[in-house]
Amino acid sequence: SLEFFAIKVIDDGVGFDLSSLNLINGKERGTGLSNISYRAKLIGASLDIDSQKGKGTTIALNVPC
Repeated sequence: SLEFFAIKVIDDGVGFDLSSLNLINGKERGTGLSNISYRAKLIGASLDIDSQKGKGTTIALNVPC
């Protein structure tokens, strides 16, 4: 039987700086990825986001079965 369901999204686009994820020019911006992280925790899932400017983004979500 499966222990978890894994989803992995890989994007070879422009990427972004994780350290300034919710800030643009020092001001708060959208909460999309924060909401995804919060909802993952609610169902006991793990979420990993890896991104670098100029190198793309990888998002991995592991949901328990």
